[in-house]
Amino acid sequence: PVHVMQTEAGTVYVASIGGVNVSESIQSTGQDIVLTIPAEYLQEGTNVITVSADRPCGSDPLSKELTINYTSMPVTSVAENNFSICAGSAVTINAAGAPSGGSYRWYDNDGNLLVEGSEAFYTTPPVRNVSNFQVAAVHSNGCQGNIADVLVVPEPVPDPVITLVDSSYLVLTTPIEGEMEIQWHKDMIP
Repeated sequence: PVHVMQTEAGTVYVASIGGVNVSESIQSTGQDIVLTIPAEYLQEGTNVITVSADRPCGSDPLSKELTINYTSMPVTSVAENNFSICAGSAVTINAAGAPSGGSYRWYDNDGNLLVEGSEAFYTTPPVRNVSNFQVAAVHSNGCQGNIADVLVVPEPVPDPVITLVDSSYLVLTTPIEGEMEIQWHKDMIP
């Protein structure tokens, strides 16, 4: 917003960039006014704003120009926003959108900051309950973009039931479903 102070009653004020009006026109009552410039009118980098006072006898630019250095907000995205994992597993979430020199902020279910850094990925701790993780790309000036949500759904892993038969061999009696695999270990060695 552009604040115009000590305005003239009856005069219409408008902001422009390069001769193009970029704010609403406001007729003053003699009080201070605020001209709002929508972001879509601003270019990345330096923008020179001129405020004009339109009177019945003509239009005059005010004596001071304003300079706005505009940086657009980063747009955060994730490579995948829904994971189905085995309960107790971790998952690595990949994000994009931080500009050069920017960073990422990773949040938990409750919006608590977990970590902030330049890495575009985050590996969760082991997930045992349905969890939502969030990430936001952050510009080097600290402006945070949108938040992208990632849902992690842990699937239960059945406890295997192993039976010793005739004291000579083991039998797995737990049914194996889907893409589940079994890895046998003896003395913690596969």
